[in-house]
Amino acid sequence: MQRLILALIALLAVGAGALLALKALAWRNGFRSYKAQFQDFGGIATFSAANAKLSASGDRLDAVFLGASHTLDWGDLRQSFPGLRLANRGISGQAIPQYLVRFRQDVLDLHPKVVVIEGCAVNTTYGLPVRAVVDSYASMAELARIHGIEPILATITPVSSSLERREPGTNDEIRKINEAIREVAARGGYRVVDYYSAVAGPDGTLPAAESRDGLHCDQKVYNRMAELLRPVLKEALEAAEPAATAERGVRR
Repeated sequence: MQRLILALIALLAVGAGALLALKALAWRNGFRSYKAQFQDFGGIATFSAANAKLSASGDRLDAVFLGASHTLDWGDLRQSFPGLRLANRGISGQAIPQYLVRFRQDVLDLHPKVVVIEGCAVNTTYGLPVRAVVDSYASMAELARIHGIEPILATITPVSSSLERREPGTNDEIRKINEAIREVAARGGYRVVDYYSAVAGPDGTLPAAESRDGLHCDQKVYNRMAELLRPVLKEALEAAEPAATAERGVRR
């Protein structure tokens, strides 16, 4: 009996030790994950090599498209805007305040003529305050203007009715953000491209047939977005040219 008791005690000790070891491993892995996340919260290293290559070329970009997965999925922008020098700077899963963190690396240091700033519905599903989203838009637009870059603020596209059922109130929040974006643009004299109106169906949602997951769009939607953006982009580029000419004159 005594041997049995000792064996049970030893077994319990080994089990407790193993459990503690597993918990310690989980804590370490969790710590490493958080550390990795906050070491580059804004994703400033994502396009570092591509940005260095662009800067070394010496050619000024016509526009940078700044956004999250919705922008990233647009892919090669030259197909939608032939003849223009463009850079796609979308990072999947990012919220708009994160754009502000990388705005210098991905926009200002590239010296484009125009920046198109597009948010994504994840800003509402993440539960970010509308003020945080809108203030980030305003700050980026102000920084762009200070650096001689014409900002275009893009409204956020809606989600599908099925995603809305899973995340009630998402489209209402998107509409609130979009209205605030328009107010920021009106106060600052910035251009707006209303992607929402190009995407939303009669019920104000993203049509299920035009989305693979209720959030991201298919090529037909991108084609409509491009059609809407082209005249706004053309106008912004024309406005940027006199500023660029004046800047070259000052440098001489």
